[in-house]
Amino acid sequence: MSELGVKNNTCRVVNRGFSAVGTRHEAKYSEYPTVIPQSFDSLISRMEEIQNRTGEKLALYEPGNYAPDNLGTYYTTAQVTEIGSIPQGMVSQTTP
Repeated sequence: MSELGVKNNTCRVVNRGFSAVGTRHEAKYSEYPTVIPQSFDSLISRMEEIQNRTGEKLALYEPGNYAPDNLGTYYTTAQVTEIGSIPQGMVSQTTP
């Protein structure tokens, strides 16, 4: 048994909501491996502007048709304990 009281070879699923602040982007799905790291580099350079950061960085994706040439929307964000003032050019996301 683990320290959490979970038997070996099993896991415990915890559902909880979270909030995040960051930037919204669109790109072809085939470009994601290149553009998402670049987007995080840009976000990291502005991290001090985001209030109530937890230290976690999150990539969030909108559902879509994941064919390589289709456009998809994704967000590069910093998790926050609560939504404060949203910096110019950024958006907030809350997942229940």
